[in-house]
Amino acid sequence: MEFQEVLQRRYSCRSYADRPVEREKLASCLEAGRISPSGCNTQRWKFIAVDDPAQCSRMADAMQAPPEIGINTFTHSIPAFVAVLRHPPRRELNEKQKKIIGKFDHQDIDIGIAAQQICLAATDLGLGSIMLGWFEEQAIKNVLSIPEGLSVALVIGIGYAKTESVRKPGRYPAEQIYSWNHYDDEKSS
Repeated sequence: MEFQEVLQRRYSCRSYADRPVEREKLASCLEAGRISPSGCNTQRWKFIAVDDPAQCSRMADAMQAPPEIGINTFTHSIPAFVAVLRHPPRRELNEKQKKIIGKFDHQDIDIGIAAQQICLAATDLGLGSIMLGWFEEQAIKNVLSIPEGLSVALVIGIGYAKTESVRKPGRYPAEQIYSWNHYDDEKSS
């Protein structure tokens, strides 16, 4: 698939086929996240892939919102999850880097980049994906035996979309989203 097609096809899939994800494809998605860039190359993330059906069911339970909220009601149909954890830096930083990171902690941005690379890889492999930010963190930590001191930044659901058609969410026109060389209020254009 050409890169622009991958970008066009990537969406938050909320309807999955009853079909497991091949471990090789899931590993390719994880590899895309592993090689993503990070500030000072600290790679402050850890990915936990979940493809065991019983474990996926426990993950789906931990993702459920109270019924009156009505979100994440589809999580029991997701055949694989990737929990993305905040992790301490993987290498020693020099004093200058410590000062910079202390002022501008971009760990969640780095995690977002890694998560998006995972989702784009999934799209390229013919899989659907969704980033999920609402969950009971302690429940996820219990399901995955995550030690104290680490936190769950987000969970990615991955699987084959139930239908081949890609939902085309509306996007604002370019002139409302970006401008060139200075701020331009689209209302005055």
